[in-house]
Amino acid sequence: WMKNMRFPLDFIWIDSEKKIVEITQNVPICTVDNCPVYSASVPIRYVLEVPAGFVKRYGISEGDTVTISP
Repeated sequence: WMKNMRFPLDFIWIDSEKKIVEITQNVPICTVDNCPVYSASVPIRYVLEVPAGFVKRYGISEGDTVTISP
């Protein structure tokens, strides 16, 4: 739920092995009370929310691995 978010987003869904398992692009701004709920279709551990267009701009794909640093 991203009510009143000021810009559209891409969601990068990441599993426990830090592999990108799904990507949801261009999630629109929601201004109503009952916003859609977004979730991955497979088990995930993390979700990275970035500005819409980020995934395409940086060539991010399902199957890519991410590095999470402290």
